[in-house]
Amino acid sequence: MVSYEVSHDIGQFEDDDQYVSGIDDGARSINDESALDLYDTGTAEIAFSEAVENVYFRVNNFDAYNEHLVIRAYDADGNQVAYDTALGSNVTGADNDSVAGLDTFEGKGGEYDDHHHQGSLLIQIPGPVARIEMDYTSVNEWTVTITDIYLMIRRAWLRRRPVMTI
Repeated sequence: MVSYEVSHDIGQFEDDDQYVSGIDDGARSINDESALDLYDTGTAEIAFSEAVENVYFRVNNFDAYNEHLVIRAYDADGNQVAYDTALGSNVTGADNDSVAGLDTFEGKGGEYDDHHHQGSLLIQIPGPVARIEMDYTSVNEWTVTITDIYLMIRRAWLRRRPVMTI
């Protein structure tokens, strides 16, 4: 079993309905009422006990220019790895690092709850990935939510499981 650790206390558990479309969960069902609510400025790091592949999760509730999020993924050797994104109509993305693809995200205005696709961002990291960092800046105490993280573990067989159930 792969274990994980989330560093820095910038969030709390939330059980509101989440937008989870596009997350590849294999044969498992997705829990759409489990998320990490990021409410404070800081960095959250998710470190896995071994490298994993095909990591999927969503970041919801981008709105009103009040959230700024930078996401980076690293392999076991500390090299930054590229990932794919799908942005809702209320999310902007920019490529501000040396790795191809978007890494910096903000809301464009409007207000969208955790279950609206307009304020949602889908992340898919092919991997292998050993660590994910999320730098979050909150303006006026606005928040974003991170859904459960689904991934594949490579061993003698492959399986997909939610490892970060909040």
